[in-house]
Amino acid sequence: MRKIFANLKSVVALAVVAAMTLSVSCMYDDTALTKRVDKVEKDLAALTERVNALDNASLEDLLAGNAVITGYAKDEAGNVTLTLSNGETVTVLAGSDALQYRVVDGVLEISADGNAWVAVTTPAECVVKSAVVNEDGSVTIVLADGTEFTVGVAELVEFEATRSQVYVKAGETKAIPFAINDAVEDINVMNQPLGWKASVESTRAVGGMDFVLNVTAPSKEFLATGFAEKEGEIAIHFNTASGACKVMNVTVNLAELSIAVDKAGNITIENSVLDYYEGYDNLTWEPYEYENFVTWYIGVLPIQYFNGAITEDVMYDSVLGTYGWMFGVDEKPYVEGEYELQVVETSLQWMFENINYEEMNTTESYVVYLIPFADGGMTPVFEDAVYASFKQLNVVVEEVEAYYNDVLLNVTFAGAEKYHVTAVAESDLEWYDGVEGYIQENIMMYFAYDYIQFANTIEEDFYGKEISLRGLIDYGTEPWYSVLPNETYYLIVLPIEDSSVAYTDYVLEDFRYYSFESLDIEEAAEPIEHTATFVEEDSSALGISVQVSYDPEVVDYAYYKWYSEEQIGLTKEELLMGSEVNLDYPAYESCSAPGQQKVLAVLLVNKNGEYTIAQHTFQSKEVVYSDAVISFESVTFEDGYINVTIAGAENAEYFRYYVNAVDVANTSEEFLAPLAYKTISGGKTAYSNPFSQAYTSNWSQFAEGNTYFIALVAVFMDGSVTEPITGEFTYEAAVVETVDVVATSASARFDSNNSYATVVDFQLAEDVVASVAFRTGEGAWDPDYYFTRGLDYIVPGQWTTWAERGDSSVWYTNAYINGVYATINGTIEVAYDEVYSFAFSIDNYNVTYTGAVEGLVAPVIEEEGGEAEEISINRFQIIPYGMMEVEVHFYLDEGAQNKIVLDFRIEEADAKLKTRNYSWNENGFEQQYSYINGTSGEFINDASIDVVVNEDGTYSFEGYVKSTAKTYPISISGTPAAQ
Repeated sequence: MRKIFANLKSVVALAVVAAMTLSVSCMYDDTALTKRVDKVEKDLAALTERVNALDNASLEDLLAGNAVITGYAKDEAGNVTLTLSNGETVTVLAGSDALQYRVVDGVLEISADGNAWVAVTTPAECVVKSAVVNEDGSVTIVLADGTEFTVGVAELVEFEATRSQVYVKAGETKAIPFAINDAVEDINVMNQPLGWKASVESTRAVGGMDFVLNVTAPSKEFLATGFAEKEGEIAIHFNTASGACKVMNVTVNLAELSIAVDKAGNITIENSVLDYYEGYDNLTWEPYEYENFVTWYIGVLPIQYFNGAITEDVMYDSVLGTYGWMFGVDEKPYVEGEYELQVVETSLQWMFENINYEEMNTTESYVVYLIPFADGGMTPVFEDAVYASFKQLNVVVEEVEAYYNDVLLNVTFAGAEKYHVTAVAESDLEWYDGVEGYIQENIMMYFAYDYIQFANTIEEDFYGKEISLRGLIDYGTEPWYSVLPNETYYLIVLPIEDSSVAYTDYVLEDFRYYSFESLDIEEAAEPIEHTATFVEEDSSALGISVQVSYDPEVVDYAYYKWYSEEQIGLTKEELLMGSEVNLDYPAYESCSAPGQQKVLAVLLVNKNGEYTIAQHTFQSKEVVYSDAVISFESVTFEDGYINVTIAGAENAEYFRYYVNAVDVANTSEEFLAPLAYKTISGGKTAYSNPFSQAYTSNWSQFAEGNTYFIALVAVFMDGSVTEPITGEFTYEAAVVETVDVVATSASARFDSNNSYATVVDFQLAEDVVASVAFRTGEGAWDPDYYFTRGLDYIVPGQWTTWAERGDSSVWYTNAYINGVYATINGTIEVAYDEVYSFAFSIDNYNVTYTGAVEGLVAPVIEEEGGEAEEISINRFQIIPYGMMEVEVHFYLDEGAQNKIVLDFRIEEADAKLKTRNYSWNENGFEQQYSYINGTSGEFINDASIDVVVNEDGTYSFEGYVKSTAKTYPISISGTPAAQ
């Protein structure tokens, strides 16, 4: 595809060449094109758009009449290169690379290989198929439609002009005389740089004709816009009486005075702003004169004294200076067109040694400037002065005076583009290998990610500026950095001399670091006055807000920390590690219960470096109970939601409540007490009356047939709460007329929405289909194991729903009847004995099916459980793990490793084992942490345990655990063994 576009570019280019040949007066054989001239010229607008899209400047010049063909060449491969009068070239590929052409539905298409074709909007007769250079020097061009014509080539000649290159000042006009010894029929200025103006006028006729080319440079205002060009070619096209087509080129440049200084101090001056000057050479005292020559003054100024403008004061305050003619101006007589560009090369070092006779300051940075002189070298033109900077890196940081809260520094930052700065206290270097280790691990490590780990970046130079350590780190930003007493601080500086250098190129030696010590503080003879006020509106039963106030004219800074009780021997060092007091914002501390006491310790330091430590005791608010009496007005269940309406709470802001199934609910007063001031673990908040809820406090869904316990308080706008109310409410099972049905067939299909699931469709009646998605396979959560299995067998056993699966390895979801979402009640029983057996309830259908499932592969069922092995459990142990988990260890004998471990997940705040059935498929066990006979024993893959907590505190366990090898019945009662 790239080759096609490259060839298309050449094709369109030569199309323009062919078209443009018609618009100039040079000689060519146009017999075959006479009837096509009008059409080609009409197509120029379309060609312009195509050429612009190709971004080919030379073709644009041809199209605009700014260039003609002036030469050609043919290489060994047969490729033809045409040279244009503006110096550009256009290449036509040889026959071996020629394109193929065809017209389809009136549209021209081009191909490089005969297979891939590209449509071209250019008309067929305007697309060049080939260009052949003839023996007589003409060029024969064949268009895509077969039209053939011959083009003459313009002669690029050297005219008798006074110069072929000219420098012109901004906004001024310069005249270039020239002559041509032939009768001229017409003259056309074909090309000129943007912003320039060129015209030709006749002066007199002697034999041929004499002419003047007037060249006007862009104005300063136009140059300031950035659109004008500073240099380029002016091309003049002539048609002579003899039929010759000739072109004259003149190079034009904007006359400027410029100076450049490299990093080594080498100076290059280019002067093309020409004026008249005459005088004596200061070395030989021989007279000489220069017409149109400008003098200039060069000066050197320390960069810290430069304010961005070259003025008369700058000139006279410079370190040194001299006039430009001292630097080897050529003494040859002035010849127009020669010596127009003066180039002077010197250096700062040479200037210091030979003019000022002193060594160059190796740390100083300078501005080197040029001031041009007008009126024969008499009047300085400051507005046209130019300058360049020479910077040498100079970073010096010296301590002036230390304080308890800062260090005053004398800082010189010079010679870099910017300076990254940060500071670190020595006490923070404990985990680093000194300050260098800190730089490497905490700063340089981020360079690989192009992330700069600095406190601030300073983008200006300082010269002996007195600024504090805090002021330097905070420079240009809001104050935030603190210097603490009796501490060593390291100021780290990374100067950036060249922002184009990658940070990964910096090494440790590029960093500068300086150490300073702050002074210690002393205990004040008299306590420093301050207040600590309890903020009523921001405090609550769960939080204390205290505003610390002091006179900022006396106190420099203050720190605070909260404690549970008053502290003895509290030190300033400990408090300095606390939080800084803010006069605008209170100090806040959380509490775990109403009426809880907290101690606020405050360190205040005055401006003399004296400190006071004070402690203040506060208590969180007590619960304020409202006189309002609330009750449950109605509690109903619908579509899996509980709907609650509270009577007597019309002005309540919101409600805090706890709801759970009665058999697992915690109804103790101790557990429910926090509802008076916060949401207890598993509790919820409602902001409307009535309110609805889809989940219980342990995030189980409300289910028909269950009874639920609710505890609730109302919270009012004034913060008062009601006494809690409690109640039990039953989600009555809806009376549904069920239908027992035996499915007549079952087929499996892949579920595109769940790539790890298989959908089984059961035919219940002629027009009723039940669909259930099963996760095929078994084992741990392993995407490589599950998600690529596709249609697989269904593992026999009890299949639970998605919501109840927990860590179970088998589950079903997405049940439908005739494409409408349906509810499966309970579990699905799956068996396999060469054919499948299914039993489940979906909506009002009780479904059974026995037979093959079309599409499923035959299962490979491993031995699981085997026959039951009678075991004797001698003792058991219950070990709590945090808030939500316990482990139960059943010991088969007295051996420490001969045991069964079942990891129960309790989902209650106190992690107590409850009376209930703990099934492997009902979120009861942590499969990953359940095992037999220690970590080297068998892994448990199924279990079902009925747990009863007896009134006397003893436990009873009945059930089984299974591994792939055996089934172990469990039956034991009593008190857990000692921990």
